[in-house]
Amino acid sequence: LQALYMTPELRQGVLDASSTVDQKELPPLPKSVAALFSRLSTGSRACSTAPLTKTLRGHGMNRQQDCHDTYLLLNDRLETDLKGTAQKWLTQDLFQGKQRDYVTCQTCKHTSFTEDLFCNISIDLPTAGTRTSSADGKIKGGESSRAGGSDGDPETDSEREGDGEGHSIVSALRASLEPEQLVGEDQSECAIQHLTRTLPNMAVGP
Repeated sequence: LQALYMTPELRQGVLDASSTVDQKELPPLPKSVAALFSRLSTGSRACSTAPLTKTLRGHGMNRQQDCHDTYLLLNDRLETDLKGTAQKWLTQDLFQGKQRDYVTCQTCKHTSFTEDLFCNISIDLPTAGTRTSSADGKIKGGESSRAGGSDGDPETDSEREGDGEGHSIVSALRASLEPEQLVGEDQSECAIQHLTRTLPNMAVGP
């Protein structure tokens, strides 16, 4: 919720939907998210998430979830509930991307590709040091900050947050895009190899 709140376009979009749509017609989830964002923007104390979590009961959120599963469910519900409003494309415009996966044959060098839409990316990060966190169901608004300050460069900032050995979100993204060799059952048969083995055994007519 803090990450979504600190995304200005999403925060403003939800607040705009809440202010322009009749409150009787706006579904409970975007209404609760907008109310929480409003309290975070104007209040000086930690805000309870109880009203929001109450609206999520019975929608796959009545059991313990990790952060990733919670985000996916929350994002999906927001996308559904904002349909029919001016913000119906809000989550797709902000979070949806297209990924193209290439496969190059090492025999004939032909390259093929497939395209898939995604709303989140899974990357491998090193285990971070133990951090203290609050489990009282309250979150705080305000500006994000880091010890030691920031020069405003997101790549430099992410490198600084590594473990001292060059690990960061940026390097993890680069690593996820490194080419890999398909072996064993993951391999696809090259058409040229198939024809090379097949043609000598074919009967040739007059």
